[in-house]
Amino acid sequence: MPTSSHEYESGEELAPQNLILPEYVPFQKVLTRDFESVSVFQNYASKSIKELIGQISVETLKYLDYIIANPHLHVDESFFAERLEALSSLLRSEEEIKLYKSSISESKQSIKDHILRDHQLNVDTLGELQSVYLSNFADQISSEYVEYRGMFFDEDQFRRILHSNSLYSYIKKSSFVVQNPEDPIPEDEEENDEDEELNVSGGKISLKDPLSLNYFEDPVSSSKCKHTYDKDTITLHLNSGHSECPIDGCSRSLSTADLKEDKIMLLRVKVFKSREKRARKENETTERIS
Repeated sequence: MPTSSHEYESGEELAPQNLILPEYVPFQKVLTRDFESVSVFQNYASKSIKELIGQISVETLKYLDYIIANPHLHVDESFFAERLEALSSLLRSEEEIKLYKSSISESKQSIKDHILRDHQLNVDTLGELQSVYLSNFADQISSEYVEYRGMFFDEDQFRRILHSNSLYSYIKKSSFVVQNPEDPIPEDEEENDEDEELNVSGGKISLKDPLSLNYFEDPVSSSKCKHTYDKDTITLHLNSGHSECPIDGCSRSLSTADLKEDKIMLLRVKVFKSREKRARKENETTERIS
């Protein structure tokens, strides 16, 4: 116990102005509560982003169904452009939150390591600790985030993330396919798109299964050679003892594990059939009138 207001058992005096905690010491418990609030907000933000992405997916599918059911209507290009822009913004925010979470974890570990190395904070060690320069809790988090962002986030990387996102890719391709169901999707300089390299004849995409020669009903594509088949016919082909791709000139081996749903091909067929059906009705109407 001090013998006076400024005198301590050691016999030394400590001036009131020196009774100041080192700047980096997270002394107040409110900081812990604030930090926990930030963590809760991060989880809430991540959940909200996923919900908004899901909403974009639902809206896009509904609009595509509407286009297919009404092939005479003009396709609203702005609809797709707006969804792509919104999705891009959400995916960017999602990546930023991931980086921030990682930087928070790194900050917590750095502070924890320092506390373990530090002398116990008391009157005798206060002067020594005041002479040590370390970032405070908030600055530590901020600097770690800046460092993480510089190391793990750049625009080229984000473009790769963007174009590898299945929903973004689907919306982008759909905006072209609903107007050009038989045409190959133009190459994008920012995207290595291999889906349209094969199954092309006379400059047009084949909408028929190479085995049954019927229009695709449940199209699946090979992850190895990118060829598309109807699920039932390719499954029968493989179960009959064949292990190669049935497309002439393709020597890739194939298994059911290599097959994935081809949503773009299904969209092509739906749009094409809808237009064909409308064209037949218009011809029949014309013939009756004449």
